[in-house]
Amino acid sequence: AKRGCFDLSMIVVPLPVDSLMDSMDLCWSLLREEGTLVVDMLDEGKAGAIFFDFCKARGLRHRVLKTRYGTGIAGR
Repeated sequence: AKRGCFDLSMIVVPLPVDSLMDSMDLCWSLLREEGTLVVDMLDEGKAGAIFFDFCKARGLRHRVLKTRYGTGIAGR
């Protein structure tokens, strides 16, 4: 898929730290400027900290929903 062709990207499975970082980078690179990234399972291991660091490093607005496993939503 080419850069900027998706409006929404979701990561909904628990991943090891390196895989989660790589997956968020890939998903973000494929989103349109107004796109939204959703990451589930933030309460598992270091996923929440990785999500927050990812958003902070890119200056993204983000919110975490208190779902069963924690769900993060990020956008510009």
